[in-house]
Amino acid sequence: MSSLSGITLSGLTFDHPDGTRVFENLDATFTLGRTGLVGRNGTGKSTLLRLVAGHLRPRSGALTVRGRVAFLQQDVTLDPSVTVAAVLGLDEIRRALRRIESGVGDAGDFGIVGDRWDIEERALALVHRLGLERIVHDEGDFDRTVGGLSGGETMLLAFTARLLDEPDVLL
Repeated sequence: MSSLSGITLSGLTFDHPDGTRVFENLDATFTLGRTGLVGRNGTGKSTLLRLVAGHLRPRSGALTVRGRVAFLQQDVTLDPSVTVAAVLGLDEIRRALRRIESGVGDAGDFGIVGDRWDIEERALALVHRLGLERIVHDEGDFDRTVGGLSGGETMLLAFTARLLDEPDVLL
């Protein structure tokens, strides 16, 4: 794989469980940077992304991904009682930060936090950059539930969560 390639597919073949062939002997290289995948409905775009994300396994062939992968599903549906923090994946780290700040944190809490001491500030800045300030004005709003969000806001919030993970490849 070239040092500039992010994803390499070699002879990739995938069949649905009912035996329907989606693609056969697919070869492709996607370089780092932005790439758009365009095609008619039902041609296998989502299937290919789920293969790259590791959610599906090919029947044959090889798939190599350089770096950490984050995957955003097409249909993000949430329990309306879920908090913004939970969607952003901040619950565990916020609890660890609170324990450390109160003086009762342990080595496990420090392991959870790692080098992400500023995760709430980074999340808040990213939320604002993506136009979600109606939902999250300040760090206290992370505890709000998502029940009143539109479908687009919910999707943007889930997208924000993937960006916070700082993946090398975002699908």
